[in-house]
Amino acid sequence: MTGAADEPLFEISTDKVDAEIPSPASGVLTEVKIAEGNTVQINTVVGVIGDADGQPAAAPSEAEAPAAETPTKNR
Repeated sequence: MTGAADEPLFEISTDKVDAEIPSPASGVLTEVKIAEGNTVQINTVVGVIGDADGQPAAAPSEAEAPAAETPTKNR
């Protein structure tokens, strides 16, 4: 099954928040590098998205990559 960019890819859980992480590219999840339930550091590659033939999808360029969100404090 081929997915589109921005579709939910997986969910992360922290002690403060649960969040769905969107796919950065269209394609097929061809490899899962980290098993469910494991703790990972920030910026860890957790999976590989490829095209329908299993070839790696092109990584988004810096111009296409979404800006990182800055957490804000509620007052």
